[in-house]
Amino acid sequence: MRSYELCAVKLSDLDFERKTVFIPKKKGKIDRYVPLSPLLIRGLKKYITTENPQGHLFNSQVSKAGESRGLTTNGIRWIIKENRSKIGSSKQITAHTLRHTFATHLLEYGVDIVSLKELLHAHIEMTLTYLHVANLPSGSKFSPLDKLYD
Repeated sequence: MRSYELCAVKLSDLDFERKTVFIPKKKGKIDRYVPLSPLLIRGLKKYITTENPQGHLFNSQVSKAGESRGLTTNGIRWIIKENRSKIGSSKQITAHTLRHTFATHLLEYGVDIVSLKELLHAHIEMTLTYLHVANLPSGSKFSPLDKLYD
């Protein structure tokens, strides 16, 4: 997810049974569903029970009228900065770095480029940029003719 998409996630966008979160169309002009792992679902359920968010999944400050506001992209930047210092990393880490890392790991674990495109982008050209950083196994090369009579 993009950071502004995470900020906009509402409780109603979560579907724990289908293990997905709905991301309404924004950039790229398409609606999409992002998978949720069972571990993340367990953590989200605990968070929801403990924090009791209203409306948005992640709330930030409360307005003067007492209404809860969703987390902001500045809030995400602050969270990343605070946690980067805790792990002692001097690397530049941004929300977009985490998105790129997610995509790269999916490629390395064997997710095909078309499936990755459906998760991340409206256009395949953007997704193809991950191929140059992924550490992909160099499968054995063969001629399709060799497989014809196998």
